[in-house]
Amino acid sequence: MLLNDNHQEQEGVIKYLLEFDKQTIADDISIELLDQWRHVLYNLALIGQDPARYDGFGFGNISCRIPLSDAFLISGSQTGHLPYLKREHYAVVTECDPKKNHLKAYGQTVPSSESLTHGVIYGAQKTGLQKTIGAVVHVHNPLIWNASEPLNLPATPQCVPYGTPEMAGAVEDLCSTIAKNASPPVFVMKGHVDGVVSYGADLESAVMSLLDVYHQALFL
Repeated sequence: MLLNDNHQEQEGVIKYLLEFDKQTIADDISIELLDQWRHVLYNLALIGQDPARYDGFGFGNISCRIPLSDAFLISGSQTGHLPYLKREHYAVVTECDPKKNHLKAYGQTVPSSESLTHGVIYGAQKTGLQKTIGAVVHVHNPLIWNASEPLNLPATPQCVPYGTPEMAGAVEDLCSTIAKNASPPVFVMKGHVDGVVSYGADLESAVMSLLDVYHQALFL
């Protein structure tokens, strides 16, 4: 099944070409740890759904690399309203080609609209930009987003919308800069309202890097 967007700038809209096979994710791919960390972010309203925000669409997503492969497990599109996710609410991305704006995935729910960004960050390991990237977190938080300058956070350009090849290129550049400067692996998306991304060697480090920045923003 091939999916694409209607090119509207709206939260939750899939902007990449998606080749998707609807099938059950095998039991040997564990979702438990990923969902536990997602629930932490849900409780802080960093992932969720609010009728008063983003036209009522769900926001935020989380992923982790599947061991011994280049594939990654990611929360499904428009699942933000759920405090806990089941296996059918996740998707496995098996191929990511940012230049062609193309993803291949399977599961019972299509992957998040930000999956292309996740794929670019995982791909940074292959090009030597990062030694190890095992997890990626994308949340929405106006406090961090509006304080990106005093927090000294790198940012993608405001003119670059999410889920596009242009965003993929901007994210790759930021990953390179973060690695060279040995900076905390957290950045904001100025072209994606309230969008904040963090990553790390594993889920704990990716989430804790984000929460460290969140704590700093609270006391500005």
